[in-house]
Amino acid sequence: MSAIAPTVMGAGGNDSCLMPSSTGISLSVVGISSGTAIQDEHCNRRKNARLLGLPQQVGGLGLQVSAISVLCQDPTVFRSMMLANTPCPIPNTTTGKLLMGKKAIDKYRENPEQYIVGYELDKTFWDALLKVEEEEYETLKALADTGPKLSLSDRFRSSKRSRRIDDDRTGD
Repeated sequence: MSAIAPTVMGAGGNDSCLMPSSTGISLSVVGISSGTAIQDEHCNRRKNARLLGLPQQVGGLGLQVSAISVLCQDPTVFRSMMLANTPCPIPNTTTGKLLMGKKAIDKYRENPEQYIVGYELDKTFWDALLKVEEEEYETLKALADTGPKLSLSDRFRSSKRSRRIDDDRTGD
């Protein structure tokens, strides 16, 4: 007798997140084989994000922030977004508004266990990055310039700069 491991095909064909697994063992008298398929949660997350983020014209829902939020459930993606200085968006439970950018980072600092995906996996990294335990953070926050700043294009466009200088000279 021989046991041949069965071929397990995903129910969705090439566009499936099912990972097939099959085994077979054969002894001198008896042979046993089995096959199964397991859902790949990372694949499902990517497909869900694609569906949410694609424009409606091509079959998606057009919800880019929701797509990013789905991807941010993975600790690796969450960390990569933070290192790229584009933190994952989080809801503000008191106001109901979405926090992004610096406001999201400030919320991460307040309660990292609640808001940072994978915080418990690398607590020392997150504490160092967010300066959670340092008193210097409050000092830096107080010294931060909160006034309006020129955009990058405004600072380096000579036409806008010369117009602004001319306006300052004429008193307009």
